[in-house]
Amino acid sequence: MRSLVIAFTILFSIPSTAQTNPIDPETVARIVGYSLTRSGASDFLESLTDTIGGRITGSKESQATANLILKTLKGAGFSNAHFEEYQFEPGWQKGITTGELVAPTHRTLFVGTYGWVPGTQGPIEVPVMDLGPIDNGHPTIPAEVRGAAVLVDLRSNALSTTYVATRMRISQQLAQAGAAAMLIVSDKPDRMLYTSAFLFYPRGALHVLSIANEDAALLRRLRVKGEVKIKLDVQNSFIDHAVTERNVVADLEGSDPSQTVLLTAHFDSWDPAQGANDNGAGVAVVLDAARILKSMGLKPRHTIRFAFFSGEEQSDLGSKAYVEQHKSELDNLWAVINTDHGAQTPLGLQL
Repeated sequence: MRSLVIAFTILFSIPSTAQTNPIDPETVARIVGYSLTRSGASDFLESLTDTIGGRITGSKESQATANLILKTLKGAGFSNAHFEEYQFEPGWQKGITTGELVAPTHRTLFVGTYGWVPGTQGPIEVPVMDLGPIDNGHPTIPAEVRGAAVLVDLRSNALSTTYVATRMRISQQLAQAGAAAMLIVSDKPDRMLYTSAFLFYPRGALHVLSIANEDAALLRRLRVKGEVKIKLDVQNSFIDHAVTERNVVADLEGSDPSQTVLLTAHFDSWDPAQGANDNGAGVAVVLDAARILKSMGLKPRHTIRFAFFSGEEQSDLGSKAYVEQHKSELDNLWAVINTDHGAQTPLGLQL
């Protein structure tokens, strides 16, 4: 249970009962006992994932999650728990995305839209072009991509530090060349899709979708024999005004509040799945640490602040807003402990 790891880390800010021992063994034992016998992390995560599900920044699911976190903190006794609002734009509403092979045969394609890409304003029928596997990140873009859905296979580059930059550059090149859509071949097995955010080009520039690698392989085989056409219907829309989002913040006040330990997790996610690992489990662990320490009545030396951020998947919008709103307090931070990517083994400390 990662609640234990976080609790032990926080213990460094709790005063000891003996000057020779910075960590009180009795307090450690009590925290272990609470974590093992009274944890609510699994129940919270189940409620979050089964009832709310995926949590795109600016969506009603994101708002519902902020409400649930605040309610849980208030219920645990954090009377100072509160929302901290910020605004961002453009807002984006994800709609239904469908793909269909229409020539030379008919078949449903497993596709999903990336974040912040435009809708098609109704179904579009387009030919398929293929750039082939891209190893060097600098493919030649032929004129034939104009008006086409273009297969882009970056799987050989997926672990490279330049992967995102390559993906962005190619999409910009395709948009400039007049392509109708960019079909990024998923590197996941069993028709799983991979999606994230595209926030870097003007609205309406290009429809960027993930396509199952099995379906991409089918389109390639058919292209060897002749022309291939597909039908795409992407029902996304943009919100033409600033959208209000919220972080959730609560303090466990210390005996020496001049310094603060900041414990954080982001609660937004993408929505093809329920966001259990990234980062529902992280939120559940941080929230459980807050609840356990509060219920035990511990008085830490430093104030422990629990901050739950929205907007992480859109370039850390929530945490950046927090920094801007708390500039005067940053010099008083004793430590920042962030948990992300869910219930995995901690990889280390960054100092």
